[in-house]
Amino acid sequence: MQLLDDPVAREISFEWGPYVEAVERTGIPHLEELLGFVPLLGLGGAPVAANLQRMDFWEHIALIAQTVGLPQLRGFLRIPEVAVPPAVPVDRASLSGALDELAAVGEELFRRLAANAGQQLEGGLNIVPFDDGVAVVRAVRGGGTIFVGADRAVLYQGSAVGFEEGVRAFRAGARTSRDRF
Repeated sequence: MQLLDDPVAREISFEWGPYVEAVERTGIPHLEELLGFVPLLGLGGAPVAANLQRMDFWEHIALIAQTVGLPQLRGFLRIPEVAVPPAVPVDRASLSGALDELAAVGEELFRRLAANAGQQLEGGLNIVPFDDGVAVVRAVRGGGTIFVGADRAVLYQGSAVGFEEGVRAFRAGARTSRDRF
């Protein structure tokens, strides 16, 4: 969904521009319709809005398959690089209720790690909001960062891993099982 919400990502990933213009001209296609290029792109048609027409979905797919062959994967979606926010700790009191709850999840997991090592959780934890979650940073020797997403999924990264690299790993779907804490 993030690709559809971001105008730059829509253009990079789906080449969105001609479709917006065509919808203004033809209206939004119904359930089993689509906007298809005439002539087909595979037959030399140009990917411009003037060449898009509303048509039956299944007939268009059949026409493509019969004239230019079955679809071939030409590559994966081009996902634009999303900037990583700077790692700026905030005062926990300034967090919204939802982010404070996420910070509490990270804090509890650090407490478990310390208890498993026979230690007390000493020293403060830094909270860094990112995307829809928080990074709870234990900035001590041997510390690390626990990234907590809005869905309460977590990723632990040791202190040797930089903040930006951790955010990118979290965005890519890397997670740490809760039973590891």
